[in-house]
Amino acid sequence: MNLASEMPGIKKSIKELRQKTQPKLIYKGMMQVPRHFTPDEKEMIQGKLLDAGMQLFTQYGVSKTTIEDITREAAVGKGTFYLFYGSKGAFFLDLYEREWKILNERMEKLFLYKKGKLADLLLAYIFENRHHLLEHPILSKAYDPSTVSAIFDQAGHERLREFKRLSSEKLCRIIDSWISANHLICPIKTEVVAGMMRSLSFLNYHRMEIGEDIHDEVIRRFAENIALMVREATIAGSE
Repeated sequence: MNLASEMPGIKKSIKELRQKTQPKLIYKGMMQVPRHFTPDEKEMIQGKLLDAGMQLFTQYGVSKTTIEDITREAAVGKGTFYLFYGSKGAFFLDLYEREWKILNERMEKLFLYKKGKLADLLLAYIFENRHHLLEHPILSKAYDPSTVSAIFDQAGHERLREFKRLSSEKLCRIIDSWISANHLICPIKTEVVAGMMRSLSFLNYHRMEIGEDIHDEVIRRFAENIALMVREATIAGSE
């Protein structure tokens, strides 16, 4: 046998064997996932990573937690992490989305079609939602300028804007349910009422400019004025 003459064929066979045995990739958005992971396995791996991120971000903060920390806590290889996420920022946004959905479901259960005066319902929603957002170890990070600038790229900012758009839609649905359940007439557009309520959250980005010592009172007085405006408009609209 002439080994030199056989080498091209041997190399071709090895290459074909590698192609057959190498896991093929499927695409889910921007995520590449080996085909040999079943849907249940993918869900389990992502769940372990997100739970680990939740624990570490809460304990040490986002900036001080590395991808190596997350994979070690989740008992998942670093290479596997990158099959699911291209960066720590993309990972954080998946965790943010999971917790955001949980909060929105909770608020809908508490407030959808709730009976009462519209102004009182607005105030109750504003303070309940604000409490959960600011106390939540992950959702509160969206109001931390250092965290946002450190981990959000342009795609991250666009995704965060999408969360805000969905938040507006969900809040409009809740406000409309109050108007329907209580047989009210409010001449102010639902989108405007929701916008006024949501604008209070954006003041959290400016705690330093407003003043740490007066920030909470500023929020409370703005909220009370929104409720007063809606109360007066609703009474006038019902006559």
